[in-house]
Amino acid sequence: MMPSFAWLGPVLVVVTGIPLVLLPLMGRRTVPLGVSVPSGYVDHPAVRAARLRYHLITGIVTAALAVGSWWMPPMAVAVALLAMVAVCFVIHARCRRSIIAIKAAEGWYDGERVGLAAAASRASSPDAEIASGASWFVAAALILILDLALTVALFPSMPDPIPVHFGADGTPDRWVAKSWWSALQITVIMATTVAFLAILLGIVRRIPLRLTPDGSTDRGRGAATARLRLVTTVLGVAAVLISLIAGVVTLAMAFPTAAGTLTLAAVLVPVVLVILVVALSVRTRRRAEQSAPRDDSPDRIETPDDDAHWLGGLVYVNRRDPALMVPKRYGIGWTMNLGHPIGIAVTLVVVLALIGSIVAAVVLGTASQKGM
Repeated sequence: MMPSFAWLGPVLVVVTGIPLVLLPLMGRRTVPLGVSVPSGYVDHPAVRAARLRYHLITGIVTAALAVGSWWMPPMAVAVALLAMVAVCFVIHARCRRSIIAIKAAEGWYDGERVGLAAAASRASSPDAEIASGASWFVAAALILILDLALTVALFPSMPDPIPVHFGADGTPDRWVAKSWWSALQITVIMATTVAFLAILLGIVRRIPLRLTPDGSTDRGRGAATARLRLVTTVLGVAAVLISLIAGVVTLAMAFPTAAGTLTLAAVLVPVVLVILVVALSVRTRRRAEQSAPRDDSPDRIETPDDDAHWLGGLVYVNRRDPALMVPKRYGIGWTMNLGHPIGIAVTLVVVLALIGSIVAAVVLGTASQKGM
C-alpha cells in the first residue's frame, strides 16, 4: 500500500521539471541555451540540434524521476529534486558548449554591427499604465479582507488547541493554544508577503528598460515592454494566489477533518503559478518576435556578444556595466550584476538569509521533536 503522500513526490518533480525542460523556450531566440548569437543564426543546425538534445535529455530525466518518486519517502524526494536540478544544469552546460564552439569557428559575429539600443525610462514606455499590475493587488487585498472576515466569523467554532501546520497528507501535525494570534498568523504572514510583492512591483516599474536590438530596434523595444508586462502580471497573479492560500489555510484550521482536501488545494496553487510563468514566458517571447520583422539591411544592429560576462549563461558579472540589474536570459524579470558592488552586497545578504532560514528551520524542527 502506497503512503498517503505518494502523490506529492511526482507533483513536485513535474512542477520543478517543467521549467527546466522548457528553459530554452523561455528566453530570447538570440540567446539559445544562454549563448549570444546574431539574429540570422537562430535557426542554425547546430543551434537546433543543441536545443533538441537538451529538451530530450532533461525530459527523460524528469519523467524517470517522476515515476520513481511515487515510492520515495519525502526526504529522498527532496534530495532527488536537488540532484535533478544539478543534472539539468550540467546538461545545459554541455549542450551550450557546442554552440559556443561552432560560433567561434565560423565567426558568426564577424562583420556584424553590435550595440544596445538607448535605454528608456519607465515614464517613456507607452505601456507603463497597462503594465502597472495594480488591479491584481487590489484583488489580492480584497481577498485578504474577506479572509480576515472569515477568520473572525469562524473563530468561535475553531477547535482548541488549533492546528497550525499540516503534513503532506493534510493531517494536522502541530497544534497550539487557540488565540486570535494563532488564528490570524497565517493571514498576517500572507499579507506581509503580498506587501513585499507590491514593493517589488514598485521597484520593477523604476528599473530602466534595456533594449536588446536582436536585428531590429523595434523588436527590441517590443520585447522590453513585453518583459515588463509579463513581470508585473506574474507578481500580481502571485499576490492573488498567495491571498487564496490564506483563505484555504483558515478553512483547514476551522475544519481539521477536511484538511486533506484543503491541503491538496493549497499545493495546486504554486503548481498553477509555475505553469502560468512558463506559459507566459513562452508567449511573451513569441509576441516579441512577431512585434517587428528582422531588419535585413546591412546597417542593422545586433545585440553584442557578451557571453564572457554570463557565467553558464545564467549569472551576469560585468564590472564595466554601471547597471545594477539586467534582463535575465531566461524566464522573467531581471538579475543582479555581480560585478556591481551593490549587486555583490545584496547577493551576499540573500544567501546568508537563506542559510539562516534553513538553519533556523532545522533547529526549530529538532527542538519541537525533543519537546514531544
